[in-house]
Amino acid sequence: MKKQILNSLTTAFILSLVVFMSCGGGDDDSAPATPNADQLALLTGNWEATSTLESNNIVDGWADGFILTLDGTANGDDIVSGRYSTNDARPADTQRVWASSGTWEFNSIGTRIEFTRDDEIVVTAVLGGNDNNELTLSFEILEDAGRTDIVNGNWTQIFRKQ
Repeated sequence: MKKQILNSLTTAFILSLVVFMSCGGGDDDSAPATPNADQLALLTGNWEATSTLESNNIVDGWADGFILTLDGTANGDDIVSGRYSTNDARPADTQRVWASSGTWEFNSIGTRIEFTRDDEIVVTAVLGGNDNNELTLSFEILEDAGRTDIVNGNWTQIFRKQ
């Protein structure tokens, strides 16, 4: 009888170990975040210009009332693309380095983010400040850039997240 009780307890103990070990902490069906998705999440939002520089010289009035809105979609480690729009409170005859709206696509990510706008301008983005609430965008507009040829130069814009 003791042997039968001992065998039953041993069997119950082994079965409970098997059940316990098969519990893996739950299945999480959500995909893990990718570097692309992480960077997209940081870039998404409304950014208010705090200063604009052309060839390292501050350009007066270019930051006044200029808001850049970025959003997009990430497909795992694949291409990340998005849209941008601007809310430019400056006078209508003011030269512009951004269209009122357009699209963009990531080229590379890392400590520096690089994306290409739909007008084929390559933009380098660097996030900084507390909680990545400062965005610095640098790009060059060449003479043959079509509609933007009146604002040729090396541009840097600094934004604060709203």
